[in-house]
Amino acid sequence: MKKHIGATLALALAVLFCLPPGLGAEKGTEPAPPADILTLDFKELFTGLEPGDPALWELAARLKAQGEAGLPALREAAGREQPPAAKLALGWALLSLKEFAPGVKVLASVVDGDAGREAKVAAAHILGEQGRDTAEIELTRLLLGGKDELVNVALAGALSCAATTEAAAAKAAATLVRLANAPDAEVRAEAAIALAELDDFRDPVPAELRTLSAEPTERGRLAAKLLQMKRLSDLMIREKEYAGSLGNPLLNEIKDKIMAYHIDPPAQEGELVDAAAYGMTAALHRTDPFSSYMSANNWDQFRQQISGSYGGIGAHVAFMKDDRTGEKVFTVTKPIYSGPAYKAGVRAYDQILEVDGQVVKGKDADEIRDMLRGLPESVVACKIRRRAPDKDEEFLVQIIRGEVELPTVYHELLPGGIGYLLLTGFGETSSAEMEKALVEMEQGGMTALVFDLRGDPGGLMIAARDVADKFLKDDKLIVYSEGRNKEVAPRNEMRTTDPATRPDYPIMLLVNGNSASASEIVAGALQDHRRAVLIGERTFGKGSVQQIMPLEASGRRAVLKLTVAKYFLPSGRSIHRSGENRGGVVPDIEAPFEPSWSNESFEKLRAAGDFHRYSFAQWPRNKDKLMELARFDAEDASLYPGFDEWYDGLRVKTDRDSARRLLRQWLRVLTADERGRDWAADLEEDNQLQRAVSEAGKRIPGLDMKSIPEYRRFAAQDKAAEGAEALGK
Repeated sequence: MKKHIGATLALALAVLFCLPPGLGAEKGTEPAPPADILTLDFKELFTGLEPGDPALWELAARLKAQGEAGLPALREAAGREQPPAAKLALGWALLSLKEFAPGVKVLASVVDGDAGREAKVAAAHILGEQGRDTAEIELTRLLLGGKDELVNVALAGALSCAATTEAAAAKAAATLVRLANAPDAEVRAEAAIALAELDDFRDPVPAELRTLSAEPTERGRLAAKLLQMKRLSDLMIREKEYAGSLGNPLLNEIKDKIMAYHIDPPAQEGELVDAAAYGMTAALHRTDPFSSYMSANNWDQFRQQISGSYGGIGAHVAFMKDDRTGEKVFTVTKPIYSGPAYKAGVRAYDQILEVDGQVVKGKDADEIRDMLRGLPESVVACKIRRRAPDKDEEFLVQIIRGEVELPTVYHELLPGGIGYLLLTGFGETSSAEMEKALVEMEQGGMTALVFDLRGDPGGLMIAARDVADKFLKDDKLIVYSEGRNKEVAPRNEMRTTDPATRPDYPIMLLVNGNSASASEIVAGALQDHRRAVLIGERTFGKGSVQQIMPLEASGRRAVLKLTVAKYFLPSGRSIHRSGENRGGVVPDIEAPFEPSWSNESFEKLRAAGDFHRYSFAQWPRNKDKLMELARFDAEDASLYPGFDEWYDGLRVKTDRDSARRLLRQWLRVLTADERGRDWAADLEEDNQLQRAVSEAGKRIPGLDMKSIPEYRRFAAQDKAAEGAEALGK
C-alpha cells in the first residue's frame, strides 16, 4: 500500500497545513539561485521528484528567489506543459510572490490532471494556505467534481481556509464531516485529521484520533500530537485562564469593579472578556454589519450549523389555526415536491397529530421539528388529519427521511416566446439546473429572457461566475475584490472562462432589495457589459469579503470574522453598503413592487374555512377548469363555477375582486399539489414581472403584446402610460 496521505503531509507540507519543509523559514534563508534556473529543462529537473522530496522544495525556493524580475519567466513556464512536481514548485513560487491568478491556475491543473494522489493533495494544501480567497472558486470547483475521496479531504480542508462565503464554508465543513463518517477507514482517518487541524473536534474525530495514535507511523504521531494540542488548548481556555488581562487599563478596571462590586456578577470573568470582544466588533457595525466576534462556543455552534447533516421529511411546517376548534394545529403549509413527505402522500394543509406515536399537542414547533428529523433512510411514522367534506380523514404515513435538496431554478416559457427563469440561490447545482432550463426554453422557441434574481441571497462564488459566464462572451471581467491591506486582500479578479455563450436574445433582469451578494455581482456585471436591462428596485448592498481569523489568545478556539475587502464591478463601482454609501446595484428601470393581495388576507379566509368550503364543492367535478383558472383567469370571477354562491356565504367579508384573487391563490396551492410541481411565477399578480415581460416584448420584432390574452391588460396600460408621457413632453 502506498504511503498514506497523513505521512505525506507531515513530511512534505509541514504538520498542520500545507507549508513544504524549509519554506516557512525567515526571509533571507533561501539559497542564492543561479540566474539561469528558468532556462533549464524542467522535465529533466523535476522528473522523479515527489511532494515529500526536500529537493523539490529547494527548487521551489530557488524559483521564488527570482523575485519580481523573474515573474514573466515564471508565468511563461507555468503556462507550458510541465511535470506535476514542476507545477507544484511553480505554483508555490508564484503564490509566494503574490502572482495569484497564474499560481492558482497551475496548481488547479495538478488536481485536474493525471498526477498522483500525493501531488494532488500537495496542490490542494498550497492553494488553501497561500491562495486563500483567490483560490476559493477553483477549490470549490475541484471539490464539486472530485472523485478521489482522499483528495477531497485535502480540497475540503483547503476550502475551509479559503472560504469567504458561508456557502463555501458550509460545503467544506459538510464534506469533511461526511468523509469522517465514511465507510472507508483510510478516508475516515484523513478526514478526522483534517478536521482536527482545523480545531474541529466534533464526533467522531476524538475517537478516530485515539485509534490512529496507536499506529507506529508518522500519521499516528500526528494524531497523538493533535490530541495533545487539544488537551493543552482546553487547559489554556479554561474560564479562569481565558479571562486574564484585557490589555487595556480602562477595560481592566471596569472588569475588576464588576467582579468585585456588582450585585450579581457573572459566574466567570470570561463572560466579560467575550462581551468586550463582541463590543469591539460591534463598533464596526455602523459601516460594516458583517464583521463579528465568535466565542469558542458560538464558533462551535456555527460550524455544526453550517455542516449539519440530517434527514428530514421535506415539508414546510407551522402552527395554523383550525376554524372549527379555534386551536392552532401543527400543519404542513407546503410539501417539498421532491421530498419524502410528498412521495408518501402528504399534501398542503395536512395536520400532523402524532410523530412515532407521540402526540404533538402541547409541544412547541422546535420540539416537533426535532422529532421529525433523523438519520437519512430512517423511518418516521406520522399520524395525519386531512380536512374532508363530511368527516375528516385520519391516517398513518410512513415517511423515509432523506437529505432534501431544494431546486434553485424554476422556469416557464411564457406566451410569445418570452422565457422566465427564477434563480433562488447560487448553489452547487445551480449552473447545471440553469443550463438545462435555458436549453429547454431555447428549443421551445425562446426569443427573450426574463431572469429573476429577486430575493436571491447569493451563495457560492463559483456559481456566480458560471451563471454570468452563460451570457458574457470572450474573456470578460465579472468582478474583482481588493482590500486596504494588500498582503491579506490583494486584487483578485473573477473572469469568464467559457468561450461559448447563449444566443444574443434580450435579457430583462429583475432585482429587489433582497437580491444580495452573488446575485448583485451577476446583475451588476451583466449591466456593466450592457448584456441585460435591470428592472425593479435597488439591491441589498452586500459586496464585501470576510476572512475567518482564529484568535491565538483563545487557543484558536474563538474567531474573528473580519471584512478585509470589497467587491467591485467591472466599471469600478462598489456594491457594498457602507455608512452613507447606499451601495447595491441600481436598476435601469425602477419599478416598485405593488402587492395585489396579502398573506394576512389569505390566512383569514383559510382559517375561516372559506377556501375548503369552495374546493369541497367544486374541485372534484371541475378540477381541470379550476387548474386552468389558477394559471390565468383574465380577472373574471364569472369564470369560476359556483363563485356567486360561495362569495355570498363568506364568513370573512371582502370585496368581490379580492375574493377572486385570494380564491385563485388557494387553487394554485391545490394545483401545485396535484401536479407535484411549484409554480415558477404568477404573471397575473406580479407587477414587476409584468413590466419585465412588457420590456422584453418591445424588443421582439413583430410581437403584438395586446394580441396575447395573458398580456393584454398590462400591455394596454403600458401603451397608455407611454402616450401620457409623450403628451407631457
